[in-house]
Amino acid sequence: MRDDRIMDFGRGAGRVAHDRADQWSAEHVVGLVTHLVLLAVFVWAVIKFVNYTVKYLNSRSLDAATPEEIVRKRLASGEITKAEFDQLKKDLK
Repeated sequence: MRDDRIMDFGRGAGRVAHDRADQWSAEHVVGLVTHLVLLAVFVWAVIKFVNYTVKYLNSRSLDAATPEEIVRKRLASGEITKAEFDQLKKDLK
């Protein structure tokens, strides 16, 4: 950046037109494209993270067995007797 551009506040109208012409220089276009790509990658990463989190939480809620199902599985595997099953079933209601 030139020193006269920093300190020259008096010729604003002429400088604005010149600065707008510089707006589409190669450096500005590369910077703009870089920012857009980074923004797109960030948005994609956020979407992927939210998607993964929702799927993970949904899979955990589907795998979670109700207390009645747990008691039935324990009865089926022989961990508890029929009397214990009936008592636990009564306690759960």
